[in-house]
Amino acid sequence: MASNGNTVAAAWGPSDPTLYSRRNEVFTMTVDPNGQRLQPSRTPLRLSGNIPAIASDGDGYLVVAGGLGLTMGARLDAEGNVFDLQGFTIHPATRVSCCFPGDNGHTFRDVAWDGQRYVVASTREVFDPMMRISRAVIASTVTPDGHVLQQEILVADQASDGVVAARNGVSLFAWPTLNGFSTRTLRGTDELSPSVTVTFPSLPGSTLLPTLSAIATDDGFIVLLNDGSVRFQQFDLQGAPVGLPTTLAAGPVQGRVAATVLP
Repeated sequence: MASNGNTVAAAWGPSDPTLYSRRNEVFTMTVDPNGQRLQPSRTPLRLSGNIPAIASDGDGYLVVAGGLGLTMGARLDAEGNVFDLQGFTIHPATRVSCCFPGDNGHTFRDVAWDGQRYVVASTREVFDPMMRISRAVIASTVTPDGHVLQQEILVADQASDGVVAARNGVSLFAWPTLNGFSTRTLRGTDELSPSVTVTFPSLPGSTLLPTLSAIATDDGFIVLLNDGSVRFQQFDLQGAPVGLPTTLAAGPVQGRVAATVLP
């Protein structure tokens, strides 16, 4: 979900996100401050995706989703009316041959507004001719009118399932690592900071498939990790850690964790 300060828009995919198909539809719904629907029914988008993400520029919204190496976007206005029912390409599909796709279809996308542009986090997952897999977290940038400024900025090699939060022209990316996660900030078109790794002590119920969420605050950023327990780390606007890594809830905890900033 995302809000422009007046309306709230939600985007969701199939009930089973592992069932990827190019025919998959992503659905959206927008409500007013009183919780009243602004559309009579959910709006389908042909984004070939299964795990969508959504962000607002303070007026309209951008929904992103994809699979098989392809990242698609669709814009909504403040009331949730769709500009791009068929979507537009943010990052094109990559194929290594006629038969093998360059992405397994289950990688996560995320999107945030940095005050000037939308910043999209995707996982590029490529098979070489020997069917060895190579993953990387990449960034793309998009204007509010749907113009793709940059299709691919390499954020982290040998990494996947990155998330992004943004504020005042700075984007903080985070991706899972062994016993924690790593982060990196992006300023402007290509100013990437060195990566920072945050580690947590192992607890009972730890999972090999951790999930992350990231949010921007007035003072910086917060990254939440669910590795079977709920953890978090604060960062300043330069992307430097603030305080110590903290465990909020010991496991077992399932699902993707999320947070919001109260006004």
